[in-house]
Amino acid sequence: YINAFYNRFWVDIYAEWNELNLEQDDEVYYERLDEFYTSRQDQFVSNYAVTHPAEDIAESFSFFVLSRQPVGDSIAKQKIRFFYEYPELISLRGQILQDLCESFPE
Repeated sequence: YINAFYNRFWVDIYAEWNELNLEQDDEVYYERLDEFYTSRQDQFVSNYAVTHPAEDIAESFSFFVLSRQPVGDSIAKQKIRFFYEYPELISLRGQILQDLCESFPE
């Protein structure tokens, strides 16, 4: 899944992101990361998702599990809908939600 996610959503931005990710000065790194996120807010489900492709898929998966299927064309919404392309993940989502409901009864 991560390769498909990366190929769809990160190929065009990875080189720029990786350049800032190599920054050694923490203050400069976080400033550049914030600028990267600000210029692409519609591409990420959260500001933490911008920190690494693996974090992006993890954050997007969390939104997939815990939110309704989004409408709209932003890349962030496309990332959530990405998981709906896999029947096994839709099934996993249902199981996770069922387990959550059973773990926290009213």
